[in-house]
Amino acid sequence: MGNLKFAVLAVICLFAALSPLNLAHAEKAKTITFAIYQPPTHEYSVWIKEFAPLLAEMSNNRLEAKISDSGTIAKAKENIDAIQRNMADVAIVYLGFNSATMPALEVVGAVPFLFRNDHEWLKAWPKITPIVEQVLMDKGYDNIKVCDVPFYGGWYKFATKDKKLEVPSDLEGLKIKAVGKGLMDYVKAIGGQSVSISTAEVYEAASRGLIQGAIGVHTHWLGWKQMEVFDHLLDLPI
Repeated sequence: MGNLKFAVLAVICLFAALSPLNLAHAEKAKTITFAIYQPPTHEYSVWIKEFAPLLAEMSNNRLEAKISDSGTIAKAKENIDAIQRNMADVAIVYLGFNSATMPALEVVGAVPFLFRNDHEWLKAWPKITPIVEQVLMDKGYDNIKVCDVPFYGGWYKFATKDKKLEVPSDLEGLKIKAVGKGLMDYVKAIGGQSVSISTAEVYEAASRGLIQGAIGVHTHWLGWKQMEVFDHLLDLPI
């Protein structure tokens, strides 16, 4: 949730709600509200909707998930406030969106890209969590717990049309969708031409031959149906 570098769930601690004592006295299902800012086709949206019936099943119908799609509760950078104000119990949050008021979150948002894969990042996450929570508490967000939701299969990936990348120089002369100065400079440095468009514009641009590739994450490949307009996907940690 800037480019999507990584995502965390900002969660109200659910342990009390899940405790046997509370469940034993529950007369009706407790509703757990999920705030999502991604579009309905995004994997996070799909995963949470698939999780909803499992939540009911695991709690013997004492808990039910209420899913709020695409910013119906709050926009992406307002989801932290939605949790703090008890408008939602669980929210998908990209911390970099809040870096204007909490600059340290921009740094934390970049940390995952220092690792080659999810496994290495998840090993580091327990050390990152206290830093994030302290930054939030210093700004008055005392009602929030965070946990990581990893992408799978690596972070940045190159999707290309017709031409399969074997070495970086294969990008020479290709128009590649890249957002952010770092990625745009990277494409330029290895001979490509960076094109700054939104993820939502990639499908049409590739269909019309206006771009020959895109840098993104696996959720772009699946959730935005880029596999229909690109031929190859290369895992390339940057």
